Amino acid sequence: MRKYIAIWILAVMLGGCDDFLTVQPKSDIKDSDLFKTPEGCEDAIYGAYSNLGTDEVYGRMMRYYLPEALAQSYNGSNLASALTDMMDYNHDLSDPKEVYATAWAGMYTAIGYVNDIVTNVEKYGKDFKYHDCYLGEALGMRAFMHFDLVRLFAPSYTSKPDAQAIPYVTRWMAKVTPFSTVKEVYGKILSDLRESERLLVATEKIIPREDENFMKKRNLHFNLDAARATLARVYLTIGNLDSARFYAEQVILSKRYELAENSEMPNLMAFVVSGKEAIWGIEQRDPMTDLTKYFYTLGTGLRPRTDISSFYVSGGTDNDLRGKWFRSRKFDDGDAAKITYFLKFFDEDHYYNPSASPYKGTPGLNMIRISEMYLIAAEGWMEDDPAKATAYFDQMSTSRGRPSLKDAGKTVTLKDINEERYREFFGEGQEWFNMKRQNRDLLIYSKQETVPGTDELYTITIPDDEFDYRYMDEEE
Repeated sequence: MRKYIAIWILAVMLGGCDDFLTVQPKSDIKDSDLFKTPEGCEDAIYGAYSNLGTDEVYGRMMRYYLPEALAQSYNGSNLASALTDMMDYNHDLSDPKEVYATAWAGMYTAIGYVNDIVTNVEKYGKDFKYHDCYLGEALGMRAFMHFDLVRLFAPSYTSKPDAQAIPYVTRWMAKVTPFSTVKEVYGKILSDLRESERLLVATEKIIPREDENFMKKRNLHFNLDAARATLARVYLTIGNLDSARFYAEQVILSKRYELAENSEMPNLMAFVVSGKEAIWGIEQRDPMTDLTKYFYTLGTGLRPRTDISSFYVSGGTDNDLRGKWFRSRKFDDGDAAKITYFLKFFDEDHYYNPSASPYKGTPGLNMIRISEMYLIAAEGWMEDDPAKATAYFDQMSTSRGRPSLKDAGKTVTLKDINEERYREFFGEGQEWFNMKRQNRDLLIYSKQETVPGTDELYTITIPDDEFDYRYMDEEE
């Protein structure tokens, strides 16, 4: 089976296509044998998850790198030119365009892998016990990635639904996929997610045998709750608050996830998929190497913005336990001064003594956490039932050590929710998307200049090569 996996990945990589969206092998190698057994399908799905965790996709680029730079999360004084230009919103300069092209190519390559799974599972896997699960997970991954792409590379749904957006690629083929409008892309995202949900509901009713490892550790798969949580995200983004809160509550009321205890907050995501809060996470063999390079290295590391500690103070005290994600210290005795490090994803105990301090959980990254569902439910109920909205908000925020709004005689506001989102998801690639859907004014941190939100500001540049090759294909 390892031979088939290697052939499958090699075939994809050798399919150097004329544009990013035609990820199709051009060699004579066939991958159909891989999908003729349930074990082969499962290995292919594991391979797709592994690819999502790479640097070019969610291991770095689409999580703590590109969207966090755009959200002004880092101190620009020691950053490479690409990041400083991105933070200054100089989208058309060469360095940012190269970063955007890497993100575009990485995401569409990952979509190509998933589409290969969809095509072959539909062709060969109809009689497999977990056919619905294989297909449901793949469709969910496909929708999830297109959702992040359209949020990056296209205007907002609420302002320009008929504008050109991105191609929504659904087939493993060499034919160029045409661009869809923003509204069309969101329609396809919702269609894939609803079908993913339908298929995964059926899977939930099957009781797996003890030896069926694929059905274990479901939070490492795009599971039923991941489909519903992503539906909540999508509906919130397009302004359908009723549906957003409906799906968020379905996940909360499943009671399959717990908010962390106060004492668990500092190391909630330190090299690991959160055992309590992760609705969906991706396993990584060794997250320490890259995270050390980016967050715990002198000189060119990603330092949090200098005023970051002020966001974790309430009532004049630093009782917000998430403040421990940022620590001012000397890297070693030779340092001239203390440096503030961003340690949310970093396990210092394991770093200093890896043999004696193993990972406290499954090593990897968190894609969706239950805390987000509480905030979506709060925003969804804010106008229709302020008390219910405040209760959801308080459940989440007090678990982080913050005071209760209800006890203070207050009801939750959008300002409260936005501030809580910022504190909770710093470094996880969410803040910029939240800013975009609200078209918020933006403080350019390096200039200390506030500029009004516009579609142009919040839409990054699609790679030039995409259009160049597309025109060549059309001429042929």
